[in-house]
Amino acid sequence: MAIPSFGKDIYLLTHQNESVEIPLETHHGVLVNDVCINNPATCEALKVFKSKPSKLKQTKNRLSHSASAYCKVVKGVPLDLIKSSGEGQSFCAFSDHSIISSWQLFNAHFPDKTKK
Repeated sequence: MAIPSFGKDIYLLTHQNESVEIPLETHHGVLVNDVCINNPATCEALKVFKSKPSKLKQTKNRLSHSASAYCKVVKGVPLDLIKSSGEGQSFCAFSDHSIISSWQLFNAHFPDKTKK
């Protein structure tokens, strides 16, 4: 039975028929896990988020895999997690076990100039 995490959204990571609950919450405007909440100064995901963009060839079309590709560029591992509501979302995991929303990271570094 899962212990409720107040103020947090629970996502599931499923691998080889096993699921692990990962609580995530918004911290400084970006969705991250407890590693970043508890240690923001050492969190790799937040360091990358706050850094200058890494070089990535921009195309006119922002493809659905752009955030996952950028995650690899910044030395992260793309993860697809499922929210308890069934909604899927892409995340980027780092070697310190920190996790950040891939699209929030990507959009912070490469804003969509077609939106006004």
